[in-house]
Amino acid sequence: IPHYSFRLVTKYNEIKWVEIYSNPIIYEGRYANLVNMIDITSMENAESKILQSEIKFQNLFNNMLDGFAYLKIIKNNDGEPNDFELLDINPSFMEILNVSREKVLGFKIKTLIENSKMDPNSIINPLFNVVTNRIPLITEIYIEKLSKWLNINAFSPQPDYLIVIFHDITEVKKSRELIVSEKETLNSILGSIQDGVIATDNKGNITLINQSAKEILEITNENNIEHKHFNEVITILNPNNNSLIIDPHHELINELYEIGRTILPVYILCTKSGKEKYIEISSTSLKGKELLGNVFVIRDVTKKRELETLINRNMQIESFGLLTASIAHRFNNLLTSILGNISLLKMDINEQYISEETKDLIKDIENSTINMKELIKKMLNFSKSETLSKKISDIKQLVKKTIDKIILNSHIKVEYYFEPDIYNSEIDENQIEQVIQNLIINAIQAIEKDGVIKISMKNIYINENNSLLLKKGKYVEISIEDNGIGIPKENLSKIFTPYFTTKKNGMGLGLSISYTIIKNHGGILVIDPNTKKGTKFKIFLPAI
Repeated sequence: IPHYSFRLVTKYNEIKWVEIYSNPIIYEGRYANLVNMIDITSMENAESKILQSEIKFQNLFNNMLDGFAYLKIIKNNDGEPNDFELLDINPSFMEILNVSREKVLGFKIKTLIENSKMDPNSIINPLFNVVTNRIPLITEIYIEKLSKWLNINAFSPQPDYLIVIFHDITEVKKSRELIVSEKETLNSILGSIQDGVIATDNKGNITLINQSAKEILEITNENNIEHKHFNEVITILNPNNNSLIIDPHHELINELYEIGRTILPVYILCTKSGKEKYIEISSTSLKGKELLGNVFVIRDVTKKRELETLINRNMQIESFGLLTASIAHRFNNLLTSILGNISLLKMDINEQYISEETKDLIKDIENSTINMKELIKKMLNFSKSETLSKKISDIKQLVKKTIDKIILNSHIKVEYYFEPDIYNSEIDENQIEQVIQNLIINAIQAIEKDGVIKISMKNIYINENNSLLLKKGKYVEISIEDNGIGIPKENLSKIFTPYFTTKKNGMGLGLSISYTIIKNHGGILVIDPNTKKGTKFKIFLPAI
């Protein structure tokens, strides 16, 4: 039956699609046409939308950057999944996998996979599971033949059919590997440097901390340290007045960002164990479009400051010794002359003709002169000009004998901790005995009630470039520790300074002389600044 479709405009100015069927008939004895008109506007609109949708889908299919494959499952005679047939692919599929439509369309997947030198089961079996159980799959595979990594998303739109969408993530993989490699390199660098490094976000939360920083701060055994705030792991004091810095993160940023600052500030770090360290801190900001955070570099300069103090102390004592030697020798000659004249005076004077008062005056002059000569003798200990009467000695026996003699009938308890086979040392026994006496007497005076003095001795070997400025070689380390009142922190740097004393009738020469004696023996006398209670001195003497 002839039929036509066309558009028409109604009297209401509406556009409609109509379809006309014309059928010839005989009406009242004449030929005529029976025309049926059907409104197909809705159907035409639906078809138009379907066509437009197909065009859009085809454009998307052809232009999408991801590879797209439409597959149908192939089953064996038992109805079990056996393979997939490739029904359709898009241009990106061909570009990514470097294939043409003619070479893959209609082929079985196993055949294509085998040609790419991959294990078919490693890919096919997961895809079977997607179709059989209707469970989507997201995975990554490496195609060795193409040297490419693909991210795959597979799902089943309807029974027995499969859609696979994938994209090339090779560059992403390389970037990830590069990031991992750079991170490992950074961690290796941060782990090998001696300076501590702490990175924080813009709120002060720690995002990175290296091993050296943990060791400086003494937080090596804490977990999840990278989730804590900067202020939770560091406690610092202002070195000028020992005041606590309440907000170190904020304070350091403000302090270190001063324009033109070239000298890094030094702070006192209070560690978990109660030790105090001197540290230098530098900081830099991490910036993108906005402030991302800060990186703090912490350097432990405690040994450096101790070394500077030691050098300054040696220079001070050496200068004082040179001055003292010059003055003391002259005074000693004068005092010797005075004592000689007093002796002559006593021989010439007939005691019957002088009063008791005069006798007492002469005796006082003689005693004062003798006391002055003793003081001059002590002052001469600063001078290198004084000859040492050295001999090879059993230092362990000398120390114990000297201490036992001092604490005889004392309320003080002495504990000895001597390692076996202590080295001998070539020393002036009288001078070393004087040093031990000075230290033990100071310890006894510092103990208010019943107390304990611990004496330990061990053999050690000191390498070159050490913080004590000692020559490389074998040494005997003697430690004298008491549980007395201790020395205030502000006085620790002054105790070896000549004439510095806190005692009411003290001269301030005991520790200075002891320091010089040990130094003249090629050793050193130091105080342990980290003793929690009391005072601890260490003597290092060269051994043979």
